[in-house]
Amino acid sequence: MFAMFGGMWCCNDESKDKDIVMPVVQSQGVLPVGEEDRARAGGKMKKNKKKPAAPFEEPKMVELKIPTEQLVREDSTTATTASCGRSEGQDLATEEKFGSEPISSPCLFGSTVSKAKGKARKAEQRAEEAEERARPFLFDVQIERLTGQWGMVVEKLSRGFVVAHIFGVGSISWHNDSVEPAKQLRAFDWILAVNDKTTVSEVRDELIHAEAASFKVCRPALHTARVKMAGRKAGITFRGAEVGGAALEVAEVMDDGAIQAYNSTSPLERHIAAGDCLVSVNRSRVPEKMLELLGTSEEVEMTWVKPPQT
Repeated sequence: MFAMFGGMWCCNDESKDKDIVMPVVQSQGVLPVGEEDRARAGGKMKKNKKKPAAPFEEPKMVELKIPTEQLVREDSTTATTASCGRSEGQDLATEEKFGSEPISSPCLFGSTVSKAKGKARKAEQRAEEAEERARPFLFDVQIERLTGQWGMVVEKLSRGFVVAHIFGVGSISWHNDSVEPAKQLRAFDWILAVNDKTTVSEVRDELIHAEAASFKVCRPALHTARVKMAGRKAGITFRGAEVGGAALEVAEVMDDGAIQAYNSTSPLERHIAAGDCLVSVNRSRVPEKMLELLGTSEEVEMTWVKPPQT
């Protein structure tokens, strides 16, 4: 008997006089080395002949031709680019049509179009947001007068009360810091009611005496236009300008002035008309400066709001 210990073969006394055939591990390409195996192999050792390795060849670049009708369809903005893991019908949103010339990198093409699509979507979102801002809307806010002062200037115009100015310190400013923009009270918002009071005397009493107030507010659309004087006068008059009012309300638009010339080429909803409240002229909101710019400038940028529809 024999056994293997620690990599060495050992045998007992009974196997001393017996021939021991050592096991031979056979591997691919190596012939057995026992006597019987030598006899079968004709006493010759054979060697494996290795085949020479094939010469290395660089991979060939293959140009991919995609027919125009597959790349850009006439009836949609989808394209088929099966390469690079793209699925058929993936939206590429492009207005440019390509010919049948070879395209070496569909991935780059898809990436470029995706960026263009992203920019287009952002532009659409900005346009939608601008359209939303151009629409007047109503909202209610409840504000507590904490300091004894509201911290705003409210003027009575012919079509209602308008917030002419909001100070940096006061109950209104503190309220604005604590709520979302849609619930903030801003300059040129129209106040329709205070604690459900709507008449001039009632609203004034509530603003003077109430410790807390529920405001019903109309946020108007802002309109902006550039008006060229072309040697003419503006042809517009305002209420409150003579007494130093904080808000300039349009009293009249004359027929022979630059404002009327602008109105004649603009949509009706963008006309400057009596009852509108002037917000700024050339980005100045100071009433005296706005009047000066209207009388001396060859071209002005005017921003105004319209009163709420009743």
